[in-house]
Amino acid sequence: MFLENSFKEGSQPDYFNDIHNNRKSTLLNLDYTNPIAKNGKLELGLEYRVDDSDNTNLTNQQILVEEPDIYTDLGNSSFSYDRDIYSAYANYNHNFGKLSMQLGARLEQYKIKGVFNQEGEATATVTDDIFTIYPSAFFTFNPSEKNQFQLSYSKRVDRPGIQQVNPIREWSTPLITSVGNPDLVPQFTNSVEFNYTRKIKGGSFTLGSFYRNINDVINRATYKDPSDENNVRQILTFANFDDTDAYGLEFSLNYKIAKWWRANASMDYYSQKQFGTTDLSNPNAPTIEVETNIFNARISNSFTVSKKLRLQLFAMYRGANEDIQWNVAHMKMVNLGANYSILKGKGDLNFRVNDIFNTMRFKFDSERPFVQNGRFKWESRTAYIGFNYRFGGGKNKARARKQRDTNEKQGGGGFL
Repeated sequence: MFLENSFKEGSQPDYFNDIHNNRKSTLLNLDYTNPIAKNGKLELGLEYRVDDSDNTNLTNQQILVEEPDIYTDLGNSSFSYDRDIYSAYANYNHNFGKLSMQLGARLEQYKIKGVFNQEGEATATVTDDIFTIYPSAFFTFNPSEKNQFQLSYSKRVDRPGIQQVNPIREWSTPLITSVGNPDLVPQFTNSVEFNYTRKIKGGSFTLGSFYRNINDVINRATYKDPSDENNVRQILTFANFDDTDAYGLEFSLNYKIAKWWRANASMDYYSQKQFGTTDLSNPNAPTIEVETNIFNARISNSFTVSKKLRLQLFAMYRGANEDIQWNVAHMKMVNLGANYSILKGKGDLNFRVNDIFNTMRFKFDSERPFVQNGRFKWESRTAYIGFNYRFGGGKNKARARKQRDTNEKQGGGGFL
């Protein structure tokens, strides 16, 4: 990857980043299922995952920091980041007539080692070795064919991504330097949910409620650059905030509006309380408490134009919210797609345009550590054309690999 940036004459020299990435992944797993008696089933599994990343960043030597004649030496950098995960799981399912249950646990040993090198600075090393148990329990009650109640508990993890822990500068502007935080720890979420599902003519709807306790919340953070004598520059990084509680309501609908039109819609409204400090450079900084209410909605429509042609229309809205540092504006996006079947149903032509109105962006204003506002814009408006062809079918169709629940997400605390 090659990045180049230039500025008006007299304000800042051109600079470039020549970035080389090399990533390798290995995944091995073994699953075992054994029926126990008439209504019971035991599932066991083992998994081994390895992800290795090597990165080299070659850059020219200087970039303007504040005044026209003051520059900082960026230098070249490189890092390696290795992640090993050893895990085992066990699930037991049992049916008691109208009541069924699934009890399970996932045991996981998680190891990382990151080595980060920046010219002119000492090598930084990030290591972690965590053993975690992820319990889960699901209880489902079907009093009739049209009604279902479900109560569940689960524990999940949101792990920091490479760039979130990388202490080497990712990018800079005259006022902001973006770096990772090597002291980040994983974010764990304990969830309790209760849902009611009702079958109706043409589809079904679900009403639900939830409570989530999130430990060591990963989020974006800014603080004053301690190396800036003028006290105007900031560091943009990631931080673990104090535990957060969230509770709310959810509604989803799957409904066939007409023979040619099916819609899937969902919305949720929840309240979240967050604790933390915005001055990461001050260990005695006071803790701030923020409570916010958030509304989200999305809808996916499928239109059958003919036996061969189908159209898709997707829209989403994410409501405005407030966290420890920022008041974040709402976000919205509309996608449009089409699928055309060819070659007697064995082939498909696919076309998709994402964010057709170019509205997806992250906007914020803040009073901590400075009065400021900003906007980040992704390359969200994209177009895709593809072709799929299916070999074989019927009795020769390969058995799909078991869908595994890893209890894991990665890269929390981003702008989305």
